[in-house]
Amino acid sequence: MWIIFLLDPNGVRHAVEVMSTEFVISTILEKAAAATGIPANDIVLKFAGRALRDGKALTSYGVQHGSEIVVDVNDGKAVATRQQKSVAARRQLVASKGRQTI
Repeated sequence: MWIIFLLDPNGVRHAVEVMSTEFVISTILEKAAAATGIPANDIVLKFAGRALRDGKALTSYGVQHGSEIVVDVNDGKAVATRQQKSVAARRQLVASKGRQTI
C-alpha cells in the first residue's frame, strides 16, 4: 500500500491510500475528487510538471510511495502534447513559406 499526497488548488495537502491494484490514473482521479470536492471531469492531475493521462499506470510517470501530485482545475483548454506542438510548428512554417517546388 502506498500513501500519495494530493495538493489541491487552495494549497491544502490530502493524504490518500492507494492499494497495489489501484495504480491507475482513473482511481487517483476519483480519490482526488472525493478528497477535494472538485468534480472528476474538471480535475487535471500533474506530477513533475506533466499532466497525467487517464488509462496509464502511476509507475509509468515515476510516481512512488510518498509522491505529491498536484490537483489542478481544468480551464477548458486542451492539453497539447509535444508531438502536437511539433506538428503545429511544422504546419505554421509551411504556411509562412508557402509551397516549395523541387
